[in-house]
Amino acid sequence: MKSGLWARLDIMARNMAPLLLTLLLMLLSLVQTQIENFSAVMPMLVLISIYYWAIYRPDLMPLLMIFLLGILQDLIGGGLIGLQAFILIAAFGFVSRQRRFFHGKSFGVVWWGFMLVGLFAAILQWGFVIGIEQRWVSPWPVFFSYLLSVAIFPILAIAMVAVHRTLPLQD
Repeated sequence: MKSGLWARLDIMARNMAPLLLTLLLMLLSLVQTQIENFSAVMPMLVLISIYYWAIYRPDLMPLLMIFLLGILQDLIGGGLIGLQAFILIAAFGFVSRQRRFFHGKSFGVVWWGFMLVGLFAAILQWGFVIGIEQRWVSPWPVFFSYLLSVAIFPILAIAMVAVHRTLPLQD
C-alpha cells in the first residue's frame, strides 16, 4: 500500500517539474543585480520554458498556471498587469498548435522556432508598452533582452531536456 502511495506522489512530483522549473526561472529573472539597468534587458527565461514545454509536454503546463505565472511576474516585477500573461498564453497557444512541426526536427529548427516566437513576443511587449504609455519607448532594451534570450536558449534547453527525461511518459 505504501509503495503505491509513494509511486503516485513520485509521479505527481515529476509531473509538476516543468511548472516548478518555470516558476524558478521566473523568480531568477526577477532577482535584482548590481548591474545597472540589467532588469530591462533580462532574458525572457519564462518564455523559453513555456516554449520548450509547449512543444514537448504541453499537458504539464495548464493555461491557468501559465496565466498565473504571467500575472505573478507582472506583480513582482512591476510590469503592466496582464501583459506577460497575455504574451505567455499567446506563445503557448501558437507553439502547442505547431508542435507536430517541431517533433523529430533538429535542435537548430527548434532554436530557430524560438527565435521567431521570441521576436514576436518582444515586439508585442514593446508595442503594448508604447500603446499604454502613449509615448515613444526605445526598442533597444527589448531587443537586447531578445538577443540574450536567443543566446541563453541552448543552455536552458539542456537543463529542460534533463528534466524532461525524468518525466513519466505521456498517456
